[in-house]
Order: sequence, then C-alpha cells, then structure tokens
Amino acid sequence: MFLASSALPTGAFAWSQGLEAAAGAGVVKGPAELKTYLEDLLMGSLASFDLPLLYRSFAAAKREDGPALIAYGQWVLAGRETKELYQAEVEMGRALGRLIQSLGAPTFWAGTDLGYVASWGLLAAMVATNLTPRRLGRVYVHGFLENQLAAASRVVRLGQTAARQILLALASVAEEATRVAEGLKDDEIGARLLGLAIMSSWHETQNSRLFRS
Repeated sequence: MFLASSALPTGAFAWSQGLEAAAGAGVVKGPAELKTYLEDLLMGSLASFDLPLLYRSFAAAKREDGPALIAYGQWVLAGRETKELYQAEVEMGRALGRLIQSLGAPTFWAGTDLGYVASWGLLAAMVATNLTPRRLGRVYVHGFLENQLAAASRVVRLGQTAARQILLALASVAEEATRVAEGLKDDEIGARLLGLAIMSSWHETQNSRLFRS
C-alpha cells in the first residue's frame, strides 16, 4: 500500500510525461481519447521498457547487487528519448533516493543516482521484499495511472468520476502489461512510442505550460 500511493513518486505532480503536449496537440481531448492514450503508454512503454527493467532492478536489489542495480538505472536513462523525459527520470529518482536514505539505505548501495525506475525497485526491495514481479508491476502501474489521471484533470475536461471509470476500465490492460513485461528477454526491451517522444520534444518549447514535462 505504501508503494501504491499516488503521492510516492515524489515530484511526479510536476511532470505530465508528455500528456500536456498530447492535450495541446488535440490527441487527447476527453475521456475516450485519454483511455486510448493510456492504453498505448501501458503497452508501448511500460510493458516493453519500464516494467521489465523495474523487475530486474528489484531482483538486483534483493540479491544486494549494487553494480547491476546501477546498470539497470543507466539502461532506463539511456531509453529516455528527450531532455525533459530524461530530467523527469533523474529528478524523481533523486527524490526517491533521499527517501531511501532517510529510511536507512542498504550498505550495497552507495547513494549513486539511479533514476526513478531503479530507485523504485530498490525501495520496493527494502519495504516489500516478498512481492512477486507481477504484483510489483501492478503496484507500479497503479501509481503511474493515478498520476496520469491527476495530470489529465488539469489539462483536459475530466471529472473525478470519469477518472475512476478509466482506471477500472484499464485494469485488464494493466494486467496484460505486467504479464508481457515478465516474459521479455534483455534484447526485447525497448520503448516503442515514437509519437510520445515527438510530443515531448514539442512540449520542451511550448510557450505556456502547467507541467515541466
């Protein structure tokens, strides 16, 4: 429950992960488009990139393998395709790092900046070691969707009732994303959303914006 909190991704409220640019471009106009957009993120980014590397980071942290944990963090950073997506990964990771330090950081981790995904895996290994990869993925996806819906409420016409309906409607897609991610081999890992990278690039020069990303 601690990991599933929408407040856990410290600083996530400042980032929309491309959603604001999608709304500005007319890709996301309301609940129906938002649901489709989030489905694409789940299957084209989280399932194929974030979650498999999260699983590996979690496993590395559980076996106290600091070099592997750092390597997975670097892998995630290498896959962030724009300046602001990279910055979001770095800065949210640093915020989680401060939380980890405050909880009593494990000795195998020397405080190296890991990025958000690897830091989240380390934190999960500290507070919920017995989670299976699939359940770990469900928790991560829940927090991600909660924050995307919170961001959407500020950039598109979306009420709380509609947000809850979308969250429930995406349950089967979220489950599929965690399943797919669990079966990927190293050479199959990679983000597949060229449109997201393009919109994030546009957002970097958008004149007026609510979010940093």
